[in-house]
Amino acid sequence: MPQACKPSDPDLASLLQAEHARLRAFILRLCRNRQQVEDLAQETLARAWQYRDSYQGEKAIGPWLQRIAFRCFLDARRLAGREPQSASSDPNGYEDRRTCPPERSLEIRQALEQLSERERSFILRFHRDGESIKEIADSKGLPVGTVKSILHRSRRKLAQEQLQGDSE
Repeated sequence: MPQACKPSDPDLASLLQAEHARLRAFILRLCRNRQQVEDLAQETLARAWQYRDSYQGEKAIGPWLQRIAFRCFLDARRLAGREPQSASSDPNGYEDRRTCPPERSLEIRQALEQLSERERSFILRFHRDGESIKEIADSKGLPVGTVKSILHRSRRKLAQEQLQGDSE
């Protein structure tokens, strides 16, 4: 293939940077573990850079990165020697995959219980599951602005709960 068809290193770096959020969203759909998402995203970008000569510049970079990410995911799963963990062991779906002290976890659960089912669902999908506003809007058939408003009001309610809890 002629060298002129391949992007230069700075061009490829900017393409990789621009594709990073979509790459993370793709990996999140594979594993549902935020720490693993970060690890796999970094491994994917490292491999993409290592094998940058195999990228053909006239093709979309997204599918190329997704193939690399999927291979990284399979490699990580194979090395772990087990199937991916479920999204949450908590029946209410509140469990955060990061370490959280039990008393803080209880506070978070209680605050989330104060929200409506719709608000709670949007907050969890956005913050816990890492879905984008557009993904939530598309899945619910809502305008992006409506999802933003719901998230904003929900966060404001959670902040008010926090302030009320601190003043007591």
